[in-house]
Amino acid sequence: MKLYLQTEIESVLKIGTNNGLIDRLGLSVPFKKKNVQHYIWEKPDPRWLKLDYDGALNDQGTGYGGLIRNEDGYVLLAYIGCSKTNSVIIQELNVIYYGLKEVVQIGATNLLVASLLIS
Repeated sequence: MKLYLQTEIESVLKIGTNNGLIDRLGLSVPFKKKNVQHYIWEKPDPRWLKLDYDGALNDQGTGYGGLIRNEDGYVLLAYIGCSKTNSVIIQELNVIYYGLKEVVQIGATNLLVASLLIS
């Protein structure tokens, strides 16, 4: 089994759980660094709110999260959630839906909805 895994695994993402598993199996596998991307928040025009959101799907589950901020960057609302649907599009739609629902409850009428589109 060890020989089979050693020949089939080309590389592994360098995170704690993978490191421990590879060590326990006694494998010698090159690790890939996690790709980290940094973004600068762009503020909305005065008297506008901005909903920044993201939905995610991976082998550990699904989820979404959003932040609603004013033009000064002050966070008015932060929220997270998940659904059982294994679709990143459903996660993104959920986060927009809940954000819009909360904005209506606080009486805001000007909302910019923004997402990071990562390819």
